[in-house]
Amino acid sequence: MKIKPSIRKIITRTVFWVIYSYILYVSIIDNWWIWVAIASPILFYIFYYEDLPKSLKKKKSVKNKEFTNLKK
Repeated sequence: MKIKPSIRKIITRTVFWVIYSYILYVSIIDNWWIWVAIASPILFYIFYYEDLPKSLKKKKSVKNKEFTNLKK
């Protein structure tokens, strides 16, 4: 059984927010919340990549092309 992409996105993000909320809760209690704050932008980028504006994705692909051209 295949899961529709929209359903998969909803499930993935729900799991992400449940786990992220619990980790944030524990980190605030244990006073290591700064590490969660540092890692948050990276996690948001990973889980919300497909919702980024196309202009940001194009910039990344242009930079990758330039980098591969420099290697040659």
